Amino acid sequence: MPFNVRSQGNPSAAADNWSKGVSASGSKLASGYANPRRNPQANPAASAAAWQAGVAAAQPAYQAGIAGYNADAAIASMNANGVQRYTQAATTKKQNYAAVAAVLIPAIQAAAANLPNDRSTPGARDQRMLAMVAAMRGLRGKYRKGRTQ
Repeated sequence: MPFNVRSQGNPSAAADNWSKGVSASGSKLASGYANPRRNPQANPAASAAAWQAGVAAAQPAYQAGIAGYNADAAIASMNANGVQRYTQAATTKKQNYAAVAAVLIPAIQAAAANLPNDRSTPGARDQRMLAMVAAMRGLRGKYRKGRTQ
C-alpha cells in the first residue's frame, strides 16, 4: 500500500474536521476508557520491573499508584465529567489545533515532497517509507501549543 500525503492540506479544514470528530466521539472515548486495550492492573510486578530500570527510586510511589487505581471510580468520573469536557474541547481548543495545523501540515507536506522519488522496487519503497518516518520523528515536539518551530 503506497504512502501518500495530500499535497494540498488545508489547516482550516483540518481544524474543522478535528473539531467535528472530537465533538461527535464522546461516547467512543467513554467506551475506550471503560474497555482499555490493556488492563492497567494486569501484571503490575512485570510493569514495575521494566520501569524500575530507569526510575528505581520512584518504584514505591509507582506501585502505590497502581494499587490505588480504581477502575469503577475512573469510569464513573469519565461518564460524569470526562465525556462532556472532551466534547467541549472541540470548541474550546479548536483555535489551538488550528494554530498548530497551520504550521504542522506544511511541514509534513515539505517532508513528503523531499522523499526519494524511486518507487521501482520494494527496497526503494522501504527507503522512501523510512525517510518519511525519519522526517516525522524530526518534527516530533516542534509544533505544540505555544511552540511553532
